[in-house]
Amino acid sequence: ASDVYKRQRQLYNFRGTPMILTFFSSTCDSCRLELVNYNRLAKKYKDKDAKFLTLTKESSSYVNGFIQRNPMATTF
Repeated sequence: ASDVYKRQRQLYNFRGTPMILTFFSSTCDSCRLELVNYNRLAKKYKDKDAKFLTLTKESSSYVNGFIQRNPMATTF
């Protein structure tokens, strides 16, 4: 998988790191509502070892536009 910066990412690189993972679609109302609490948690644990990852099948250009309109505290 690649991140919004088109860098390849592998989950095994995060082995031993606490990880919170969510699946997201900008067309899913409950996904959009969930992001409020998800971002709050990501900010709370920003200085900890925990990683917050958001997975989506949407294009990186679309996700980047969404992030600009809706600031995120997580990694796509």
